[in-house]
Amino acid sequence: MPIKRARSSAAVAAKPECRCEPTYKHRSFWVFFAFLFLFAGVFIMGSITALLYRQQISMALFLNNLGIKVDQESSANQTQYLYQASDVSGLYLAYQACAPSFTGACDDASLYRLAADGSKQVIIPSLRRIPGAPMTNELLQPIELSVGGQYIVFGAWAFGSGRNANDRRIWLYDTKDGSVLESSSVPVGAVFSPDYKYAAYASVISNDIQDLMIVNLKDDKVVSGAKAKAHRTFMGPTGVAAIRWQDAKNLFIKEYITDMTGTTESGEVHVKVK
Repeated sequence: MPIKRARSSAAVAAKPECRCEPTYKHRSFWVFFAFLFLFAGVFIMGSITALLYRQQISMALFLNNLGIKVDQESSANQTQYLYQASDVSGLYLAYQACAPSFTGACDDASLYRLAADGSKQVIIPSLRRIPGAPMTNELLQPIELSVGGQYIVFGAWAFGSGRNANDRRIWLYDTKDGSVLESSSVPVGAVFSPDYKYAAYASVISNDIQDLMIVNLKDDKVVSGAKAKAHRTFMGPTGVAAIRWQDAKNLFIKEYITDMTGTTESGEVHVKVK
């Protein structure tokens, strides 16, 4: 009867390792994990979309509560407009709301003034089409109108709300050719030179105003400025600086002394732009 011989240890070691396929249990885990990840992503995007939709609905209700005049224009599609006076005297906005959307960028408005006979004289048919206008729910709205009406300084914020004091974006629009001459950044309260090439402003720091800056709107760079003398301040009794342009190159800012008796004007500082 043949005798079975024991295999050597070398033969056992040479046996190829088993390359087993992943078990069904492991595959099920990864399929479940991928499905859970996809579901979470869809849920988050749906929540964001619903939130933006509700915000636009709330804005529409807010505008109605403001008592902004609503009119039905005679047109083919019977578009509804909301009429509101802007922050600049004599200028009005005709706001055209779109259906609530993800960004609200389809909302638009025209800018107009009233003629002597009460008719609307449209200055800008579409604020949304101004070059560089934000494609969000913000709309450009006038901040300042130059003497003679050639230039309009615009800022951007949601229709029906006030200007954000921390938003420094401005657009300088030329009504003659419909172009944006400059797009710069200056804070609320900036005072523009008569030719709208420069803007001067003084910022409140630690409840005081010590520095005045003049910005060249063409390249958005500070080109000049002034500093209050020792024991002086540019902050007036109302908490703001009194800045005036004498002409396109010469600017004056009032300087004050503040003591126990109050705030007293001590003169003016002259700044000449080179």
